Amino acid sequence: MKTALLLSGGMDSIAIAWWKRPDIALTLDYGQYAAEAEIRAASVTCKSLGIDHHIIRIDCRSLG
Repeated sequence: MKTALLLSGGMDSIAIAWWKRPDIALTLDYGQYAAEAEIRAASVTCKSLGIDHHIIRIDCRSLG
């Protein structure tokens, strides 16, 4: 069975990625201002750990 982690790119989710070493990590880009920095952090973490990383882009800025 494969494991997955919702990886925001923040310190907490990166720490969990290092601890649990999931097979897959998902990062959601919903249009937040810090998205690019968080995606870079998540991508670097996944590359370092050999985790398959997927970015899901959903533009929710029109919602407020």
